[in-house]
Amino acid sequence: MKSRYEGIQNKLWNMREGCFFLSLCSIAEEFTGKKVDLIDAVNMAFDNKYVTSDYTVKEDCKLLQKLTGRKVTKKVTTSCGILDDNEYSIVKYLNKEKTANHFRRRYFDVYVNSMTVKEGTIVSYYIYTIHKEKA
Repeated sequence: MKSRYEGIQNKLWNMREGCFFLSLCSIAEEFTGKKVDLIDAVNMAFDNKYVTSDYTVKEDCKLLQKLTGRKVTKKVTTSCGILDDNEYSIVKYLNKEKTANHFRRRYFDVYVNSMTVKEGTIVSYYIYTIHKEKA
């Protein structure tokens, strides 16, 4: 019998690099009003090759589509104002001295004490539109 926990520790080992992945999961929760099962989400993301072993997200829209069941589009901007009801944002920070990126939601951070946020600058906003159409 295969368990959903099989190999999960290997997959979670590099979760410290998972700020973008976790931010996308939080958008799915906000949109659906339901909690995302992170073990299921991690396994699905790895199985579909939406993320690499260090949690670099390769297919953010496809990941969100799978988590929400809806069509998702993305635009990248350098500023972000008030969003429409079906829009959700993630902020990308860059710390040039450490050549590190960090992703967070506009109103909260999955990693509370990010030096990239404290010492870096905002380089872009990822605005996701979740459409009424099913994925």
